[in-house]
Amino acid sequence: MNKKIKNIFQRIALGFCVCLVGCGIPHSEVDKPPTGKGYGSKSYWVESWEPSGRTTDLHYWDDQKKDHLIWRGINNEVEIDDAAVFIGRLNSETGFRGNHLFAFQPPGPVVDITDQVFAIGAKEKGTMSKTASISSLRKLDDGVKIGAAFTGWTDQGIKLTWSQIYDIMRDVKEKGVVRKDRVWGTSYIEKEFKPETTDK
Repeated sequence: MNKKIKNIFQRIALGFCVCLVGCGIPHSEVDKPPTGKGYGSKSYWVESWEPSGRTTDLHYWDDQKKDHLIWRGINNEVEIDDAAVFIGRLNSETGFRGNHLFAFQPPGPVVDITDQVFAIGAKEKGTMSKTASISSLRKLDDGVKIGAAFTGWTDQGIKLTWSQIYDIMRDVKEKGVVRKDRVWGTSYIEKEFKPETTDK
């Protein structure tokens, strides 16, 4: 067997072994802001014969073009004004807590505004649900529209202006506590949610 044919067989064998053990080729992609300052993302995935999920992290580049990680595992839905609002996966000591709505304004920290947004929606629609979940995020002229899977709601959208978002962030920062995502260790502030009651 000549050397050329031997090399071909070696490559085929190596590729076959890689497939058997489920290994693949890691890939990454960086999407930086055009001006060098602002919000961007870094994505990671593995190319292999097995299906591979794509993980996208949110980043912020400051005036000195220094890279700051904001959150790991976002759903590629980021709406930007002076602040960034995004849907991200959250893990706590009790396990995966689902998709939450977060907000960030430099220099941070990240703020979990999920419960406060649900409370606004419940007040508008007159009902609250324990099975609510964030499903989508869309930018409007003066704010955002959040899609929420809420039992009993005909219109499942919650509209917020940037002014409302800033007010919620300020309140959570003042009264909340610092926590960390159990898997990634990313810090964020969360305020204990206490629903309004009509009891006298």
